[in-house]
Amino acid sequence: MTFTVLARDPRDGLIGAATASRSLAVGAGVLAVAPGVGVVASQAWTNRALRGRLLTAMGEGRS
Repeated sequence: MTFTVLARDPRDGLIGAATASRSLAVGAGVLAVAPGVGVVASQAWTNRALRGRLLTAMGEGRS
């Protein structure tokens, strides 16, 4: 089982993320962070391409 938390501090604009899993080194495939844009997570069947698409959409202002 994998757990992921994403957080944002609206006052200071800081972002953070953490992943915990029984699977070794899964954190490298779950989280993606883009400074000035945000943080995303793709969990379960991790899709690294989806993370990039999500960050691109966020950077363009899409929800």
